[in-house]
Amino acid sequence: MKTLVSKFMTVTLIALLSIVVIYEHVFAGRGAATDQIIEARGIVFRDKTGRARAKLGICAQPKDSAVLVFYDKDGKEKVAILTTEAGEPLVELNGPDQKPRIAMTVSEGGAAMVSVHAGGGHAIFQLNSREDGSIHEYFFDNKGGQRIVDQVGSDGTVELSVRGPRETTVQRVGVLPDGTVFESFYDLKGKPRLTLDVDSSGASRVQVRDAEGTGRAGFTLRSDGTVEQMLRDSSGTPRVGMSVANSGEPRLGLSYPNGGNAIDLFVDKKGRTAVILGDQTGKRNIGINMDQEGVPSFIVPE
Repeated sequence: MKTLVSKFMTVTLIALLSIVVIYEHVFAGRGAATDQIIEARGIVFRDKTGRARAKLGICAQPKDSAVLVFYDKDGKEKVAILTTEAGEPLVELNGPDQKPRIAMTVSEGGAAMVSVHAGGGHAIFQLNSREDGSIHEYFFDNKGGQRIVDQVGSDGTVELSVRGPRETTVQRVGVLPDGTVFESFYDLKGKPRLTLDVDSSGASRVQVRDAEGTGRAGFTLRSDGTVEQMLRDSSGTPRVGMSVANSGEPRLGLSYPNGGNAIDLFVDKKGRTAVILGDQTGKRNIGINMDQEGVPSFIVPE
């Protein structure tokens, strides 16, 4: 009898030890069980009340895309992680209406994008880094129209554009790779009407343009202190030019329709005055000079 009881206890102990070993390997996630593969179209994770809180699977739209979705306690989709039909990763964070409020993606070419959306679903802000290394930032109005665009180009150009209700650029300001600072103002047709810039040498320029965008009047203060003003006709040809050198010498020039110098009037730093006439080729033909004593004389350039 004791022998039978002893054998029974031994078998029972072995059985219990076997169950513990099986549990540890299968249910506790250790050992050979971790090498097993489970194949399925989808898996739904539910909380203790039976409500779906997460779903992992293959969805029909975008076509055959892998997707991981998280739900709140009311069953509303809050987070979606998926691949698009083109194979691009996409992360969406949804608002109370289950429409995306923040979206993040990376294109096949390597460009990355983050966008923020309003309650209606349209984007109000977007940040892009493109394949060439440039960075672009967009701000939209409540209808989805671009209103502010700023960027840092791969060549080092920095630019900010302000756009009107029809996405037409009305103002641009920026810095070029050579250090030139510029600002331009446009009409509602997208034509530049006023431009300003300061180059790396310190020269400052102002340009006023007509309805076609042609520069008609310009003002320049050069780095050496010379002040210049140029008036142009509708074709952009210089017709009237005025300047005052840093040394104080004033000069006035009038041009033919082809741009050739017609009249050149100036006073040098010694007080001598001269008027020189030229033909339409720009060649100076004859002039009158008045010296410091008031004595006139003719000038015949070679």
